[in-house]
Amino acid sequence: MDRHVSNNAWLIRLGDEAHNRRVPVTVDHGSSLVRGADECDGVLIAGGDPLAAVLFARIYRIRAKLFETAFFFDGFLPVHGQ
Repeated sequence: MDRHVSNNAWLIRLGDEAHNRRVPVTVDHGSSLVRGADECDGVLIAGGDPLAAVLFARIYRIRAKLFETAFFFDGFLPVHGQ
């Protein structure tokens, strides 16, 4: 039986403090601001002006450093605009 059950979903807004350099997506904050995020959680990544969905993803790994947190994904689904 799988012990890990994911009940969380997150929004990452790309901009000055969150960057998408292909993979990973990096958030320029210490890990305390993203402490609730966990591996296997779902993420909606949005960007642009006006704000629009870019892709849905599932977190594979989280790498926290002193001033930034990097999210790696094991799968994602691009959102195509109209």
